[in-house]
Amino acid sequence: MSETTPSLKEEDVSTEETTSLSSEKNDQIINEEKKEKSSGIMKLILLIGKHLNTFSFLIFLIAIIWFFLWPSFTKNTYYSENALSVFIHESEYNQQDATYAINLSKDLEIALNNNKPYNNNNFNNNFNNSTTNIILNYIEQNINFVDEKKRHIFEMERKYLNKIIKVKGENIYLTLRAKRESGKESIILLCPLNKIESISFSLSLLKLLSKQNWLHHDIILVLTDFSGFENYWTGELAFIKSTIIPTGRMREAFLFDFDSFQFDKISLLTEGFNGELPNLDMVNVVTGLLNERHYNLGHVDMVSFFKADPSLLGNNKYLLNDKKFTNELPIFIYLYYEFIQFIRNLILNTFKYELFTKNKLNQSVTLLYHWYNQLISLPTGAHGYFRNQLTHAYTLTDTISSSGSSGSIDSINKKGNRYHNYYILGRVMESAIRCMNNLIEELHQSFFLYYIDSSRTYYGFEHYLPNLLLFLGALLIQFIGNYYIQNDKDRQLMHSILLVGSTFIICSIIYLLPFVLRDLLLQILMKSSIDSTLFIIIWITMISCIIISLYLIIYPLLDKIYNQLTTNKNEYTYLDWRTCKAITISIVGLTTGAIMIYSKNILLEQVPRFLNCIDLQNNLFYISFCFVMLPTWLIFIKMTLNSLQKRIK
Repeated sequence: MSETTPSLKEEDVSTEETTSLSSEKNDQIINEEKKEKSSGIMKLILLIGKHLNTFSFLIFLIAIIWFFLWPSFTKNTYYSENALSVFIHESEYNQQDATYAINLSKDLEIALNNNKPYNNNNFNNNFNNSTTNIILNYIEQNINFVDEKKRHIFEMERKYLNKIIKVKGENIYLTLRAKRESGKESIILLCPLNKIESISFSLSLLKLLSKQNWLHHDIILVLTDFSGFENYWTGELAFIKSTIIPTGRMREAFLFDFDSFQFDKISLLTEGFNGELPNLDMVNVVTGLLNERHYNLGHVDMVSFFKADPSLLGNNKYLLNDKKFTNELPIFIYLYYEFIQFIRNLILNTFKYELFTKNKLNQSVTLLYHWYNQLISLPTGAHGYFRNQLTHAYTLTDTISSSGSSGSIDSINKKGNRYHNYYILGRVMESAIRCMNNLIEELHQSFFLYYIDSSRTYYGFEHYLPNLLLFLGALLIQFIGNYYIQNDKDRQLMHSILLVGSTFIICSIIYLLPFVLRDLLLQILMKSSIDSTLFIIIWITMISCIIISLYLIIYPLLDKIYNQLTTNKNEYTYLDWRTCKAITISIVGLTTGAIMIYSKNILLEQVPRFLNCIDLQNNLFYISFCFVMLPTWLIFIKMTLNSLQKRIK
């Protein structure tokens, strides 16, 4: 036994040595693998840093290509909310209801003509009070199917860019209380008081709904005040802010803004303030019903998404002589439509090859139109106020066309499809309201971020998100590469921060300038308003003076102070373009993110119309211009001048 025990101990020692050696070898292998991986990552980083501009340009190019491949990513529309039950119910709106609407519009016009000359095109401020009284008296005497009738006289302060005025107006509220619920939720119908045919259609729809037992949402019809363009949408805003009528939770809102029911297409306007959109399911309900032959009576392609639809031009070039059409159609969209149409016809006539169909052409115009509206961040209708209240809303209106021009009721009666349009839209809206009434909870299943290219397809958030990430990736590479390539980082970083920081401070002053200038001039001149042209001239002049002083005084002063504090008197350091670009990109990126988050919580109090100088301080495009585009341009010009100065010296 004594001979065997030492041998066992020796074996244990040898096994321990082998295990320790094997563990060391494993550790060495793992460390070598980590070094290889880290060296591989470092090689990739160095490769990207060496070819910085090439990589960022390639990523940017891929993003551009992705941008133009949108037709490959569009999807057919569908209903995410099963409770909508879109095509299950049979509409009860019939020919008698359409006839009632037409007769009602005649009666209202006769009443208005007997009391005051009325022209649906030439509406003025003096017309407002008499119209309200006449319509209210008519409703009091003839409309007996509603549960409540209320008159709301309001006074609101509107802050325009060049003036502050008080607006007085009057709304009329007609309410159907739900028979199956306690009135905690409501569906809102709105139309302006100067649109007689919209009022007659809304009342015919309200009459039909008053007979239904399936309502468990209150239906509130709001006839809103219209006191001219300067006070546009004041009545809708007054209704939202008022407590004169109990509305409960406003679930959905439909705005009827038809100049005439003699239209070729129904326009569905969706964009709200700063790009806010209604739930896609709510849009799909109306477009889906209008595309269904059972509802549109064979009138195909009735849906548009714009008041001035470029697709209606076709052979109808005379529409360009219509001021109403040209005022509604952005010149950018028109030029794009004409250019694409020219390229398509040129290839078709030369090579007998159809590069893309006319349907694809119209889809691209529709998509670009939505991008344009999202960019300028202006609402396309009064529904924007409701979207700020988290109420899903959009505006239904008529497209501007040859047969859709407003006129007297008698002249419109001579045209054929007015009766059919009442009938079609009545059936569609009855079904749409019933679908919304079916919902127990708020619309949430479908998208809130999307682009529409046709009434049957859409371009969703998941489709354009990779495109957005590619653009951001190109900027990220520029930021990292431009900052870490530099040698004297600390010194250049501090100098660049001073330059970029001062630029953003100046841009903040430019952002606040019009609002401070307005209040100051109104107090000095002791007036309630300033001439728009004069105000814009003063505003642009002051901005020019601020920018010139930035280059001639502030930038040179900052450079001089920095060099005096950090270098010898005989030595002068120049700003480095790479570091400045890196800092600018980082701040611009953070600013863009902050603007996107901030814009979701904005509750605008005015309609931002730049040319009419209405409050811009919460407009997303104006904020982005002042805090993203303007500082980038200013720093680029500064660094260009700096490099020229360095070459000269």
